[in-house]
Amino acid sequence: MLLGCHIQSNLKWHNQIHSVLKKLRKRLVGLLKLKFICPFPLRKTITERIFNSVLVYYLPLYGGLNSGDLKDLQVLQSKAAQIVTLSPPRASIEPMYQRLGWLTVNQMIFYH
Repeated sequence: MLLGCHIQSNLKWHNQIHSVLKKLRKRLVGLLKLKFICPFPLRKTITERIFNSVLVYYLPLYGGLNSGDLKDLQVLQSKAAQIVTLSPPRASIEPMYQRLGWLTVNQMIFYH
């Protein structure tokens, strides 16, 4: 492990993604507990600090991820957006991301 990254001998990121997904799921549980307690601006700030910061830290390394791992990360980010905006589970993500001013996982990889 180097700087929090699991480097495999075959240079694949599957173990690292599994570790990050586990970390992000735990943080989503914490966000769910704050869902109805905190106002929108505070929920957004907390989510950006404890959830999106993890994505931004690791995503520059993940440019060559397979589509399944990218989808898993995107699903968790969309769930975080639903929690922050108090949107129903089947709501469109585009308005949520516009309201929050967030980039999707693919957009973040391209940006960074």
